[in-house]
Parts: sequence; C-alpha cells; structure tokens
Amino acid sequence: MNPRLNALVGEPFDDVSFDAGGPLGGVPFLVKDLVCLLEGKPMEWGSRLMEGFVAPIDSFLMSRFKAAGLRTLGKTTTPEMGFNANTAPVAHGITRNP
Repeated sequence: MNPRLNALVGEPFDDVSFDAGGPLGGVPFLVKDLVCLLEGKPMEWGSRLMEGFVAPIDSFLMSRFKAAGLRTLGKTTTPEMGFNANTAPVAHGITRNP
C-alpha cells in the first residue's frame, strides 16, 4: 500500500465476507471504485459528487466474486465516473501507475 502511487481509495477492508471454499477461495482482490457495489462500503465512482455514498447491497457481480471466494481487500482509484482515459480525479488525485 504505497501512498506515493495513490492507487487505493480509503482504508483497506478487513471485514468483507467471502466463501473460502469457493474455487478462488482466499485469493486477494481489489475492486475498482466504479460500478461494483460492496454492501456497507463507500463507493464513490472517483467523484466528489458521490462522496459519502455507501452501498446498501452487494451488486450481482460482487455477490458472484464473493461466492467464488475472492477476498476483497480494498478499492482502487478510477477516473471520475469512469469517463476519462487517465486516473487523475479531483476527488482522490493522480494515480501514479507504473
């Protein structure tokens, strides 16, 4: 978790459930701060407009990820609303991707 890269949004998740017996049981995973909702976690689409939004439910895709056993550790930065080709949203700053 290198703050200089600025690739992660918020604190790491340590309380997300997953099916350890699934085909990908325990494989560490990061979710993009875009579209894929994770119940009880902030999802802001890289935008100040969505700041403070907390997902009320898991999206269908997230429920499938959990069932497969992926262990979601946090979320990564994204272009604002996913509309740009670079990750430099005002909300979280530039991501220095190698």
